[in-house]
Amino acid sequence: MNMRSVDNIVIDIDLTTVQALVEKARDLLIALRNEYDLSAWEYTKNVRIAPYEFPHSHPILTINAQLVDGPAKDVEAFLSTYIHEQIHWALDDHRLSETKEAMQVFKETYPNFHKDFPTTAKDECSSYLHLIVNWLELKAMTELVGAERARNLMGRFHHYTKIYETVLCDFDEIQTVLEETSILPLPRPQ
Repeated sequence: MNMRSVDNIVIDIDLTTVQALVEKARDLLIALRNEYDLSAWEYTKNVRIAPYEFPHSHPILTINAQLVDGPAKDVEAFLSTYIHEQIHWALDDHRLSETKEAMQVFKETYPNFHKDFPTTAKDECSSYLHLIVNWLELKAMTELVGAERARNLMGRFHHYTKIYETVLCDFDEIQTVLEETSILPLPRPQ
């Protein structure tokens, strides 16, 4: 406990609950890595759990603990978030020029797609990038939990809703672009 006295008031900072939540997230990630073979999707081994931060891939893959306990508990969404951030590493490390090429194709295929924030990403570049990332996330989750569960998961997300909807509706067309731009197949992680 961290205590500080100010003007005769003792202020106590107790992080016990937050620490327990972060440990639960860590334990869940370990359990999921034991339950599923994630080796095809783990491009970085450096993972940070920050209980309430927005998940992000760089500079260190960061996931939060909001999906591991309470009414928002969703183990598959937690796994999908982890895979999603790993895919950013795959594209950045192995398919950067191919990703830019595919994004240009998507810009022509889906003009003005990026102008629907918050149903898309925060800007044009991120919106088109997430067509690729979210497609690969759906592919990964299909391999891990099956097509029906993966599609249901993507359909219930409250973020990037237009992007996930597009991925679900135009799956084959997006796959063709990813193959034609040589994003697929992704290389195996080292």
